[in-house]
Amino acid sequence: MQKQIADRIYYLCDLLPGKFRQISVADFQTRPQPDKWSRQEILGHLIELAANNHQRFVRAPIEDTPSIFYHQDEWVNIQAYQKENRGILIVF
Repeated sequence: MQKQIADRIYYLCDLLPGKFRQISVADFQTRPQPDKWSRQEILGHLIELAANNHQRFVRAPIEDTPSIFYHQDEWVNIQAYQKENRGILIVF
């Protein structure tokens, strides 16, 4: 089962960059509404989320009450994913 999950993750990591590149830059960066994230900002958020979840997994066995706080809206704004070169986010 674990090998199947790992194989699927590797498959998606190979597949998704090409799929993202098929989306025009304009569509990738368009916000559906002023208060909603673009696809590019969502991708940046997912990268941050993975980093934060990694910390949770590492700390959970050794801390009684691991507390990793993530202010997602502020972080997405500070990182300025909307202005980032999308190619960098796609290969990250």
